[in-house]
Amino acid sequence: MALTRKMLKAMGIEDEKADEIIEAHAETVSALKQQRDEAQARADEADKLRKELDEAKAGAAEDGGWKAKFDAERKAFDEFRQATEAKAKEAEGSNPFISTTKPQARGYAPGLFCQLADKG
Repeated sequence: MALTRKMLKAMGIEDEKADEIIEAHAETVSALKQQRDEAQARADEADKLRKELDEAKAGAAEDGGWKAKFDAERKAFDEFRQATEAKAKEAEGSNPFISTTKPQARGYAPGLFCQLADKG
């Protein structure tokens, strides 16, 4: 049932008062429609964000092979480090200026490498 001038006149309300009532009712309805539209827009945005979150969760479950790539790179680096350490130990015996050992006493370093490392 809609609020009309005819209905207000039937209630015995004067035309001037009926106009005020209609105007106030129109403002109220407009405000309610605006709130409804804003709520619908927020609901649509929430649905969109929920879909994005679900897609992100699905993508996280499938890492795209990054874990395998990381593990392969880590293994290659560990092998490189071990090879480098082995070469350093071999070179330590043949060159007195290259040493990977820590100094035994303060002020004494068995090789140039440790002397520079202590200062840096």
